[in-house]
Amino acid sequence: MIETLYILLAYAIIGNMIAYDFTPLQPAKDKFIEFFNRRSTSLLFSLFDGVLNCSKCASFWITLIGRGSILDAAVAGMLGYLVNFMYDKIKLWYEE
Repeated sequence: MIETLYILLAYAIIGNMIAYDFTPLQPAKDKFIEFFNRRSTSLLFSLFDGVLNCSKCASFWITLIGRGSILDAAVAGMLGYLVNFMYDKIKLWYEE
């Protein structure tokens, strides 16, 4: 049980890193999204943009693909939200 929670938390942290915090990835991610948005204005690519810029969404989809369980993905999405919330509070605390 604890191993599962650890793995889901790891997926949530990876999802948050993809969405916001892993600085070396952000310019490449932005160019990738811009490339596809210029070529197509379809709903699929606008949804893809949302997934890559949302910690809950990225955590959910990475876990769903990686583990194949919608329940695990739901928990990881919630953990991704909590991880992002904690990071935001820590940044605010350091800025004060």
